[in-house]
Amino acid sequence: MNAWGLRALRLLKKPPGYVLRRVAAEVHRELDRFAQPYRARSFGAATLCATTGDPSLAVLWQRLAQQPWPVAASRVNTADLEALAPGTPAALIERAERALGWLPAGAQYCVWGRNGVAA
Repeated sequence: MNAWGLRALRLLKKPPGYVLRRVAAEVHRELDRFAQPYRARSFGAATLCATTGDPSLAVLWQRLAQQPWPVAASRVNTADLEALAPGTPAALIERAERALGWLPAGAQYCVWGRNGVAA
């Protein structure tokens, strides 16, 4: 049997919902090939300002420059973080250790909270 025949057999083994989702996703991707150039041409500074609610690009850039970063860019004192959100430092350390995988939670050689500073 050729490659297309094997693909057809594999397709018949899939649930109908899966097949319909895949077909819809492929149709969406194919239509996007034609829609993207139009979107790129029609999206400019005026559209960006209308979307963000700013009167001009200069005002938008100024607002973005004054906006605080969504994450801390420097070290955070563990005691300060504990005062703001009790239990957060321990939860952050546990999640970081779990994400690393090779570092078991509560290990003696963990250095995340050393000297009152959370990394």
